[in-house]
Amino acid sequence: YAAGREIEDAQARLPDALYSAASVHRLLSSEKMLSFLAKGGFGRLSESFEIALRRQKAGESFQSSMQAALSHCPSQLVERAFGLLTVAYETGADMHFALREAAQDVVSFFTLVRERAALLAIQRYTILAASALLVPVIIGTVVSIVPSLAASSSLSLGSQAPSPLASTLIPACQLYLLINSLLSSLLLAFSETNPKKAALYFPIIAPLSQAAFAFASSGGIALLSA
Repeated sequence: YAAGREIEDAQARLPDALYSAASVHRLLSSEKMLSFLAKGGFGRLSESFEIALRRQKAGESFQSSMQAALSHCPSQLVERAFGLLTVAYETGADMHFALREAAQDVVSFFTLVRERAALLAIQRYTILAASALLVPVIIGTVVSIVPSLAASSSLSLGSQAPSPLASTLIPACQLYLLINSLLSSLLLAFSETNPKKAALYFPIIAPLSQAAFAFASSGGIALLSA
């Protein structure tokens, strides 16, 4: 887990490293450039450049040195960046604009990731609030007015027999809310690509939904609004 967090941090620092490389790769030798980036404060990324620097000083080619560095920070984004640096130093090509464009692409990628994470968070909170509170309160409020509606209907029909609807409606609604809690828990867990989290969400949503339904079905909403 810690290594994964370090790699995520390295990816976040990658644009700064690419901008730095774009500025100096035509001015410095490969060893000096690696030394410059190794001291750049890019976290695990700087450690990778340090590995590449030691390998190159030991006599390895720039390409094999960067491949060894990639094993310390395995990531598709990092692999692409290292590939551009390899092309720059193996062929002597001017990769200034390519490196800057790669940095901009990484920035755009993380912007999209953050926007998607924010959207998913809103969706999760909406599902959680609806399944635990909103839906139970609406159903409970409807159930609370059923007896008065049934009584009015009986009087209009001249019947004194109580309607069996109210006695069967509450257990049916409670069962429905349990099923809804289970489905909502699964949906939340799958939205996080971790189905096991359903076992965490269900014990939270199910009791809250039952409590909200019990409060609303007993006329609690009417008492609050009175």
